[in-house]
Amino acid sequence: MSLEDDLLEQRREKLQRIQALGFAAYPHKFPYTHTVMEILSTFAHAIVEQLAEDKPPVRVCGRVSAIRGHGKAGFLDISQGGQRLQVYIKKDNIG
Repeated sequence: MSLEDDLLEQRREKLQRIQALGFAAYPHKFPYTHTVMEILSTFAHAIVEQLAEDKPPVRVCGRVSAIRGHGKAGFLDISQGGQRLQVYIKKDNIG
């Protein structure tokens, strides 16, 4: 099996897992609460301790342009409308 065939098979398997969890494979809409620009303008000057305490819920849509793992932590970049948002993910918090 070629590398290209292997990649396509992996994508098909991931798609089947998404559908098995009850999610639409290609949803037409994604309900978001903030744009990347709104998050940057709203929370850019916020105090880290206050955000950690309040934990404001946000849902953002955009293109994931980079994923970087570092042990039990990870980072990803979400791009939207020429703006970039870096997201920090702690493995202990997401399971």
